[in-house]
Amino acid sequence: MDETGVLGLIEELSILLEDSKPVFGKGNLRQVDIAAAFEIMDEIRDTFPGEFAQARQIVRERQSLIDDAEAESARLIEDARSQAMTIASE
Repeated sequence: MDETGVLGLIEELSILLEDSKPVFGKGNLRQVDIAAAFEIMDEIRDTFPGEFAQARQIVRERQSLIDDAEAESARLIEDARSQAMTIASE
């Protein structure tokens, strides 16, 4: 598997299906190594929870950075207003 994670596993499953042999006279039906397909699907199921947890952590960190930036910008604006009022009153 070249890629890691769920996308790599989906690609691996896709290759398994593409490389499978067609069933003679049955159009789109293919002979698939079912054990290999189930193994890949099990790996996908096992990989999803970890990737979702990682994505949730990234979203939390992103939101924290946004919240911090908004608080800092509000503080800077208030400081600038205060300084402007001080200068204007002199």
